Amino acid sequence: GLGSCRVKILWITNFVLASSGAPGSGKIISGTWLEAMLEYLADQKEVELHVGMFSRRVFNSRTVTGITYHCIPTGTQTFSFRATGKGRKAVKDLLDSLRPDIVHIQGTEYPRCIAVVEECKKRSITIIASLQGLISVITEYYLAGVSAGTWLRYSSFRDIACGYTVPQQWGFCAKRGKTERLMIQKVDAVM
Repeated sequence: GLGSCRVKILWITNFVLASSGAPGSGKIISGTWLEAMLEYLADQKEVELHVGMFSRRVFNSRTVTGITYHCIPTGTQTFSFRATGKGRKAVKDLLDSLRPDIVHIQGTEYPRCIAVVEECKKRSITIIASLQGLISVITEYYLAGVSAGTWLRYSSFRDIACGYTVPQQWGFCAKRGKTERLMIQKVDAVM
């Protein structure tokens, strides 16, 4: 153990966790690995645990079973949060008010996490990222060797109109893969 030393950890998640009870969190699905990891960390006397959750719905910070949950508002941009303006200010404010020893980012493929990394670097905060799959590697196999033209030919009008064709989703994945590679290069540790 760490003796009497307490480590302040700020987890960053790309969605609202059910255990927070925050608006938009949905019901708790027992057994999820994130919820289990949170429960374990919350039981450690040496750890003060905070979770910053990106959310379109703004809510006040809340403490549930020893874990304090904070909102990082994304506005209407669920996944394309540009790390500027209000979103960046929310990240800065959260880091300045908490002054965590470690920031642990769950997921690396969203551009908004780059803002977290950049702000942590300015404050000399240790950054860890957890990979939940490598989007950059998945992208290599996404089209399964089938040409984009063939995928489009067998797509429905709805898929084309809504941007859900396989080639369009491949492009979205490829973009997220670039962000993922950049994140991996910028953080202090990856698990």
